[in-house]
Amino acid sequence: DLRMVTPHLPSGKGLGRAFIILALILRYGWQNKPLIFSCQQTTPALVKSLSLVKGIRIEVQPEFDLRKRYDAGAGFDINVEIPAIDLKVYNDILQRNEKNRRAHLRQFELSLEAWDNPKPQSRTQLNQIVSQAKGFLEGIGLAPTPLVYLARLSQNFGKLVFLKDESQRPTASFKLPGVLFEVYKVIQKRLLQVKANPELAKRSFYLVTQTMGNHGIAMIKAITMLIKRYQQEEPGYQEFFDLLTPVVFTVNNLASAKANALKEAMLEYHLLVGRQQGFIFREYRDYPSARFAREKFIKEHPGDAVYIEHAGLEIMAGYSWIGQEIIQQLEGIGIKGKDVVLIVPVGAGGPLGVIAGAKLAENEQKSIKGIVVESISFGALVRSLKKGRLEKNWSCPCQVVWIKGHPYIFEDGIAVDGPEPLALKIAQGIADAGVTVDVQGAFVRSAPLLYASLSSITRNPASVIGGTTALTAEVLFEYPDLSILKQAEVVVLLGTEGNIPAEIKEEIARRAESFVFDRCLDGKNDQE
Repeated sequence: DLRMVTPHLPSGKGLGRAFIILALILRYGWQNKPLIFSCQQTTPALVKSLSLVKGIRIEVQPEFDLRKRYDAGAGFDINVEIPAIDLKVYNDILQRNEKNRRAHLRQFELSLEAWDNPKPQSRTQLNQIVSQAKGFLEGIGLAPTPLVYLARLSQNFGKLVFLKDESQRPTASFKLPGVLFEVYKVIQKRLLQVKANPELAKRSFYLVTQTMGNHGIAMIKAITMLIKRYQQEEPGYQEFFDLLTPVVFTVNNLASAKANALKEAMLEYHLLVGRQQGFIFREYRDYPSARFAREKFIKEHPGDAVYIEHAGLEIMAGYSWIGQEIIQQLEGIGIKGKDVVLIVPVGAGGPLGVIAGAKLAENEQKSIKGIVVESISFGALVRSLKKGRLEKNWSCPCQVVWIKGHPYIFEDGIAVDGPEPLALKIAQGIADAGVTVDVQGAFVRSAPLLYASLSSITRNPASVIGGTTALTAEVLFEYPDLSILKQAEVVVLLGTEGNIPAEIKEEIARRAESFVFDRCLDGKNDQE
């Protein structure tokens, strides 16, 4: 159901825009039931144009005089019925005609973008703080997450392909190591101030962030874990620790899985401190609005509120733990002296620390390189790397996936308004390449393939594969000729997420069951 917000679409560019919208619906909106196209205001010319499209039936309520309605500015509804299309036919179109698919993307300015780093570095600002993060996280005792061998992808691409399954972390995403170290550094700094001025211990101290879910969940969990730890290490400052207060700003259409996880994390925090404090503000239409509200809150609480960043030095240093863990696991199973490539999905920039950690780890590999991947809709970091200046994402995603007639942002884990300032500088040093991929390909091809590959290994593959994880596998399909991928002998995909919406999990599982993988992976088998 698409509600047009433009006041009118009479001719020229307006009509062209209408055809773009229609083409996107035709290309990406096929469902197993008719699609309703509801238009607030339009013209007879547009209705006539739509009626000429083969296979489209337009129904206008007969009592409406189109010209009078248009002239009066009242608008009217048209129903455009698109017949259901067989899913296998749709998959065939996507997989067997890559040239046309790419031409389609270019036609509607949804082009894939790639960046090669001319001078990648192994040393950045992160080097000085990575060792601190390692020592702290070793003391916390976080258990390592699985590194899973993906036999199907390995066989197809002629490389050893692994998935680092970060959904097994506490909070069900990769976020905890980075956020935990960042929150630790913030509390340490405030504790020093409290020791110098005991009156500060009587004031609430707010740890604040905006989130699309997992970052906020991890922040609340990190505060809870550290309060427990400090209660034993610093028993004389109980009042201060009890007034450490999480504040989360998020969108009003947050996925229910993430909303429930936020509530559960906050409940655990309440039980620990013994009072109802802390806030989850779930009332904002989009991520930028939530960010603006977070900035306003911090200004209103000067000295008593701090932003828990998505891509600062501390959080990247915490994520470096994951990269070091990957290298240790590879060498633990005898993989040494290889060209290793990590493929990492990035939004605000935090997971750049994973690449840094892998490169800084003591290792016996021939080389370790990193690729950052984003979707077309949320590709601001890749565009920033290409242009050499900070770019922002578009205000609305240009691609969504459709499930049972409803649109979803498949890659919501990176659905931010752009990279944070430090991310660009770190990426220019530590990343070897950056690419964007088509989220539709990730949805109908990579996600089901990863699900099928994991179904024989884990009991619940649906909890592992979401949109941002699927982006990493899509890189293998979209960029087979990328130089560092051609040279790679080992590829590790960073699986960043859990807390995946139930509707997406069910759809991926359904597609995995019906998908003809051999046809997808090898065009030579089409006749079979």
